[in-house]
Parts: sequence; structure tokens; C-alpha cells
Amino acid sequence: MPLPARRDQTAREPSTLCGIDYGLPLVFAAAASEQVMVVRSAATIASMLTAHYTHVIETEYPAPVPDRESESPDTP
Repeated sequence: MPLPARRDQTAREPSTLCGIDYGLPLVFAAAASEQVMVVRSAATIASMLTAHYTHVIETEYPAPVPDRESESPDTP
């Protein structure tokens, strides 16, 4: 691995890789043709997916507007 990506093997306490704490679950994705590699914590990926799909649901499937006539207490 390139020097910035290596953990310090001599450190007494676990070090971090790009701000990811030692021992946490990770998600790894790579696109070899683009020469791109991404490593993120599972919690970060879960948060990103939640935000994305919340946006998709709110924009693609908006909540129906209640019919005012059906809400009237005088309507049988």
C-alpha cells in the first residue's frame, strides 16, 4: 500500500486509516478500469443510503394530499 494508507505497525494504540477507527466494519468498492478505490465505514454508507432513498421516496412518491371533504366531521 502507498505510505499514507499504511498503518503504523509500531504504534502502541490502534491507528486510523483516513479517519476510520480500527476494528469498525468497512465497505470497500473499486473500479479497476477507472483506477479508483473507496473505503468507507459501514455507518457512513448506511447514512448515505438512508439520505438518498429518503430523498427518492419523498420526490418520486409524495404523500397523497388528504381530500378535505372526507375529513369533514359533518360528512357521513
